[in-house]
Amino acid sequence: MMNMDKQLYDWTINYVKNKTWHSVKLVKFTEHPTEDNIEFEFKDKTIAHFIIDKLSDKIFNLIKDHEHKAITCPNSEVNFKFLIKEWKKLSEIKNLSLVFVNLKINDKWIINLTRIR
Repeated sequence: MMNMDKQLYDWTINYVKNKTWHSVKLVKFTEHPTEDNIEFEFKDKTIAHFIIDKLSDKIFNLIKDHEHKAITCPNSEVNFKFLIKEWKKLSEIKNLSLVFVNLKINDKWIINLTRIR
């Protein structure tokens, strides 16, 4: 795992844990660092978070076997261009969230495609 990926990986764990700290819905999480994903098990569902440095067509194969999924990636021009280019295909995927992270200022923006329909 590259340094940027490790930072995104750690950021994702902290983000999900802190986002749900007040809730008892988070049961556990399982780290899969060699696969660059983390599975967060909630009382009502499991969400697979994939940590990707540079978005590409390979994400479609990575996420296809998961009912609920999220992709965490750097907020970069390359990733934004991929989002625009593949918007139609991405927007048709059920239960997908995209989390674009700026690690330098600890900020993010999220596209929750689960709610677009």
